[in-house]
Amino acid sequence: MLRGRGLVYSSLEGKVEGYSDFLMVFVDAITYGFVRLAHLPLYTVFGVGELISLPCGALIVWLIARFLQRNYSAPAAVAGTVVVVLAGPLAVWSCASLETAPFALGLTVLTLSLLDKRWSAAMVAGLVLLLLRIDGPLYIAAVIAGALVPSSAAERRTILRRVAMPLIATAAVYFSWRIIYFHRLLTTPLEAKVMYKLTGPARAITKNPASNYLLRFISLYGAPFLALAAFGWVVLRRTRRAAGIVITAAILCAYVAVVSDWMFGFRFFVPVIPLIAILTAETVDAVAARGLAAGVLATAACVLWLAHVAAVFARNFEEAEQDQKFVGAPSADPARFFSPWWSAYAALRDRVPPGTVIAYNQAGFVPFMLDADNIDDLGICSRFYAELPTQDVFYTEVGRYSPLTNKDVYSAGLAYLLNRRPTYLIERVDLLKKTNGDVPSELLDGYYRRLWSDGFNAVYIPTERDPGVFRTDPTRFLENVAHVARISRAVENGTEIPPREYAARLPFLHEQSGIVDAQRSYSLDLKFETGPVPVHEIHLERIRSSADATVTLLLWSSSGERLHEERLVLAARRHGGMHVRLAQPVIAAQATLDVANPAGTAFQLRIDDLRIQAQPPALAKYIAAHVPFVR
Repeated sequence: MLRGRGLVYSSLEGKVEGYSDFLMVFVDAITYGFVRLAHLPLYTVFGVGELISLPCGALIVWLIARFLQRNYSAPAAVAGTVVVVLAGPLAVWSCASLETAPFALGLTVLTLSLLDKRWSAAMVAGLVLLLLRIDGPLYIAAVIAGALVPSSAAERRTILRRVAMPLIATAAVYFSWRIIYFHRLLTTPLEAKVMYKLTGPARAITKNPASNYLLRFISLYGAPFLALAAFGWVVLRRTRRAAGIVITAAILCAYVAVVSDWMFGFRFFVPVIPLIAILTAETVDAVAARGLAAGVLATAACVLWLAHVAAVFARNFEEAEQDQKFVGAPSADPARFFSPWWSAYAALRDRVPPGTVIAYNQAGFVPFMLDADNIDDLGICSRFYAELPTQDVFYTEVGRYSPLTNKDVYSAGLAYLLNRRPTYLIERVDLLKKTNGDVPSELLDGYYRRLWSDGFNAVYIPTERDPGVFRTDPTRFLENVAHVARISRAVENGTEIPPREYAARLPFLHEQSGIVDAQRSYSLDLKFETGPVPVHEIHLERIRSSADATVTLLLWSSSGERLHEERLVLAARRHGGMHVRLAQPVIAAQATLDVANPAGTAFQLRIDDLRIQAQPPALAKYIAAHVPFVR
């Protein structure tokens, strides 16, 4: 932006809304400008970001404490204040350069201003929230909905006139500008890591945490504590103010539970913590109304429990980050502070001139420090990946993930990497090991070779092999239409498989391995959800039979006409595989995997990664519009 290019993540794609915090982009740009003018180390911008967040966290504590002192008894004020003082998520994100703490401060100011009937302050806080996060309007609506509950009819009219209407007008202007500027309604982070939860295919392969985001947060604080904080006042003393805050918290918790977040520290729950503090004060105040001793006892119980929660959170932090807290082991070493990304930056900083094209799905620190044009193959900062109309990917809370392997078969996303041919391809070691069993010496069928690796990152560079075909031939951009998310019917040995069982029973249709027990023969008939599509490649990474067998792969028309056949003869307990590029595409709607045992005895198959590679019309149109080809 400072170079006059506008809101651009990479010069490869042009304008891309690869962020969710519009206002922070400008704050960070100003910070970056001053850091460059002062000739400070570039990583100083992150320190400045923390110097913005830390006062925001402290202000939240101060504002909550002052509000509780004015409106509740002393035991209640202490109990509520301790909630924010000992809140691990608030502490972690008050030491981060993201917008989390400023956003939580804005929501706290909006909430308290409405409760105190300070309409101008509420409107200003709402404006900040509106511009600070793309989902700001939802948070504002939740707070206003809760504030209307304890308000009189006259106050409700004032809230709507002096707070809600100006914010609605501002939102209309801001979102209209966004759509005009980016020609998109949604940001790429929303497209890549949120929308699949709402509109994704029913049989999408997802890599989500084992438990729900909301349930993990409840587990941290304890369901009994949160239940008492939220609803203890209902039994002891009904207050409309508490009812309004419960409504706000319920709306936000429901939203956050859906959106979720992969980062440690419950980032999206930080704005909810001040609401929990007020509700805790409400309950303790109701207890204190029955006697000071009871109020003091309730406060002591809160303090002890929250201290335990804080200690558990601190231990979880050290385990998750694999590092000690700064207080326990202070250090000014940037290599430790920015671990584990610093090592990759240090390995490349003398090799990468500004503007070099790299590909790294950890799309923040390393590309920024290198001043590189980065390809984010998760789609958070890349429109190409965020909007790619394919389903043969792993949907995750960090984006659309296509594993990097050394196979000779490519999804459209991997073909795009070869089309762009980044000078450096960087990948996390743990992801490489999960997919390949180890850190391979080569990737993408030998187009890249390993240059360097450590315990977290591996760096690959192009080999002499020329990927020119991916820059000249659009039909190299393919999708596996036999993927479990792309088949509408699967019949195994004459018995139809329920769609909900596709992923578990047919793992080899989503890049995994599966074992099949067969009696004399095995057949699997697949119908493509896409309808008839031009099939360009047939790929079977590996198949092994416990007995001699003949493997046949057939393509069929929608009317049942046999169009193409590939055959493979397997010796017992020997591996085989095939990768066939058809001389001419075959317009197929169905495929069959048939394995026959000449001896007619029972046998076992191990099948690994079966793909029918085609280019559906939507994909062909998308590739023509978004991929540069040499004509």
